[in-house]
Amino acid sequence: MAAIVARMVTERWSAGVAVPKRSVYWLIDVALAVRDDRFAVIWARRTRNSSNHEVPSVSADLQNPYSMVEAVQSVARSLPRHVYVDPAVFRWDVEHVLKAGWLPIARASELTNVGDYRSVDLLDTPLVATRDANGLHVLSRVCRHRGMPVIAGQGNRSDFSCPYHLWRYALDGQLLFAPAMEQSKSFDASRCGLQAVANEQWGGWLFANLSATAPP
Repeated sequence: MAAIVARMVTERWSAGVAVPKRSVYWLIDVALAVRDDRFAVIWARRTRNSSNHEVPSVSADLQNPYSMVEAVQSVARSLPRHVYVDPAVFRWDVEHVLKAGWLPIARASELTNVGDYRSVDLLDTPLVATRDANGLHVLSRVCRHRGMPVIAGQGNRSDFSCPYHLWRYALDGQLLFAPAMEQSKSFDASRCGLQAVANEQWGGWLFANLSATAPP
């Protein structure tokens, strides 16, 4: 670790850049953090004298892991390491940031012909983008019967057929055929299509929104 710090300091001195003593101490702390994962302690040490605000602990408040962020620039500080590596924080981001927004899933130029489709997994959600005579659609590609994926990859076809029980869907998600289900008086095919996902086009991209509540 000492060699790493020495090299970093030497490179800056060789370039004519002054290296204050406090910066040298900080470099030493960072080198030690790489070894034993004490970044949160270092972050607290570095910021405790720059503000009277309490330094948050390593265990993030998962109601909002960014609650320590300051809007006033004069007291702003870097986020602690755990915000970047903690799986719980990532799950919070997925639910409150990523799923709430618009995410690009395909170029519109990939879906120019009727029948074109492209499969994509968006935040662990299996989707398929399609084009039919009425335009582009984004659908769940999971069969409504037993949860089997009805398509994979990309290409061109007129419909999707589940390999499990042969339920067949149109390119807009409408259920076209379900073997033997016509014998059921309670079965309503219009309510059993592939689930649609909100989508918009912008700048040549096809975007999807998993929350269905984001404004276009």
